[in-house]
Amino acid sequence: MNYYIGNIQRKLKKKGVGDYPLIIANIGVSEDYGSFEKELSKAKLAIKAGASIINDNSLIGNVFENYRKFLIKLPVPFATVGINCLAKKIISNDEMIENEFVENIIQQIEMGVDVITLHATIFKEDIDVMNSTSRIISCTSRGGLMLLKYMSENNIQNPFWTHFDDILLCAKKYNATISLCTSFRPASIYDCGLHNELYWIEISRIGRLVEKAKMVDVNIMIEGIGHCPINLIPNIIYETKKICYDAPYRILAVSTDIALGYDHISSAIATAVAIENGADIVTCVTRAEHIGLPSKKEIYESIISTKIAIHSGYIARTNDYSRDFNMAKARMKNGCIGEIDAAIDPLLATISISKHKYYNGKKQCEMCGANCSLDILENISNKKQMKT
Repeated sequence: MNYYIGNIQRKLKKKGVGDYPLIIANIGVSEDYGSFEKELSKAKLAIKAGASIINDNSLIGNVFENYRKFLIKLPVPFATVGINCLAKKIISNDEMIENEFVENIIQQIEMGVDVITLHATIFKEDIDVMNSTSRIISCTSRGGLMLLKYMSENNIQNPFWTHFDDILLCAKKYNATISLCTSFRPASIYDCGLHNELYWIEISRIGRLVEKAKMVDVNIMIEGIGHCPINLIPNIIYETKKICYDAPYRILAVSTDIALGYDHISSAIATAVAIENGADIVTCVTRAEHIGLPSKKEIYESIISTKIAIHSGYIARTNDYSRDFNMAKARMKNGCIGEIDAAIDPLLATISISKHKYYNGKKQCEMCGANCSLDILENISNKKQMKT
């Protein structure tokens, strides 16, 4: 089944989930280092690099006004984290009525947000579950923890859960997609491997919401994985999709906890395995993950590494060798550079090639010179053809 992302009122080209995996790039105004202009420039570069969706994680400033400006200026679907607009009130423990949570979500959908993340499946009583878990890090979801804080201090149940039907009606009216966050996605591979029961408790709840969304024909996706050893990824995706009616699975994943400063590589490894096993949407991880706010260069780099990972996993999933077949033919003809335009990042490929010396007009690069294997192969083949 194909799901679609894109608000028809904004006249976007809708993105089909179920064909080639989609890429989400994160931006967000930071208290000390960010600004709308900086994040907009990151978003535009991300789109140029291949991002399908831009997700705003901002917590400060005039968040709604920034949403409006992003919606005007971005040509791709725009996503938000629903609870972020209330972060300041929650942390300050300002008095709010329960309906304010739902009205905040509806306001975002009405203004044109295409994809909205809901922390709908973390419950007030989960504090006791978290306190009794053997996990090292019981919960890493910022939005989930903010909501849990407010629920416990005000003795209310999750308003996104109790008013989910109202949110679905609005999402249907405005053609928005609901993205259900797993607040209990594992934050360490140890927790994922040995103590991931919290994830499965929450996934069973998410399955009930997916069923509701399907009944009223609202597009929905599931956010998951987190920190995960690659050998566990296939089963997690398979079981999650089975419980959640095969809804699109959106991942943000790393394969090890110790790749500090290189988490884009750790994520690419996990992403390739996840795509092979049925993941549909990938949120990019930059090398600045766990460190700080990513630069434009780091966002661009993360999208390229994600594209490589997605393509690698997609080959394994589909046995579609067409792009690599064309590159192999071009390499046989032109040498190791192959066809620059066929590369995942033609711009960087061009820059890199310009720094190196090539011999004979094509095959022989400065590494091998006259000993280029492809050049030798061509000579052998030509001689054989001449003899025949």
